[in-house]
Amino acid sequence: LWVKHNNSSNIFFQNSGWSRRLFGSSWTFTDSLSNYYSPNLSGSTDNSWHLVGYTLSGKTIRSYVDGNLKETINASGEVCCTSSDAWWIGRLCGGSSCDYFYTGAVDDVRIYNRALTAAEIQAIYDATK
Repeated sequence: LWVKHNNSSNIFFQNSGWSRRLFGSSWTFTDSLSNYYSPNLSGSTDNSWHLVGYTLSGKTIRSYVDGNLKETINASGEVCCTSSDAWWIGRLCGGSSCDYFYTGAVDDVRIYNRALTAAEIQAIYDATK
């Protein structure tokens, strides 16, 4: 997704099962063993447009900013969610409230049914920057 972050600390991309979410400048993943992982997205919070994303292949998580690999993490447990989990973009529901909203800008959100290669991510960045 393209994001123009304005230093808001609100979550703006979240899986309803809480297994994957983007908070501030880092993704957070929870594996089947309840371990938390936060791949780096540094360089994406300067109030300019950036392409940020991740790939998930088995237990390997990779984070990207502007087509560049930022970090690779190998999880201990499975990082998955059920097909019925919803995705919230720009909104967080937590506890009894759904009143947490992202105040930056989001554009061109894409979700694929496979892990893209680094070359594919770079091509998306090059074609849309």
